[in-house]
Amino acid sequence: MDALDRFALTTESLAVRDARRRVRALREFPPPMIADAELVVSELVANSLLHAGLGPTGRIDVTLRRDSDHLVIVVDDHGSLSHRPRGHRGLGFRILDSLCERWEIDPGRVTATIRLVGASAAQSPAQQPAPAAGAGPGQRPYEPFAPTAARA
Repeated sequence: MDALDRFALTTESLAVRDARRRVRALREFPPPMIADAELVVSELVANSLLHAGLGPTGRIDVTLRRDSDHLVIVVDDHGSLSHRPRGHRGLGFRILDSLCERWEIDPGRVTATIRLVGASAAQSPAQQPAPAAGAGPGQRPYEPFAPTAARA
């Protein structure tokens, strides 16, 4: 597994934005996958900020790595409150379930895996077609929760 990026975030309000920016800088994945990864990292970092019991000097470590045809996102908040509540299915969990091939929680750490699918998975960034205007990462409307008929 090759680490693409590792970075630490502080517990300030700009942590989610900074994490999204680092994911957006990955150039070796197709734009729709980057957009999905931005949403996943946003949810994981926001969850750490809200639920991990971090103080003002707390730190959130993020690792982005490629494992064959997957992007693996690890968010480690070093906290003790990161767990999947029983019987509670919030929007964050639905996003992870929808976008990730798998995800798991260990105390203070969440690992989410997004699969690279389709022909674009085998293409290098130079071989991939350019995204349509207004369809780049962070610019396209998010689609996974749209009704199937609306996506066609």
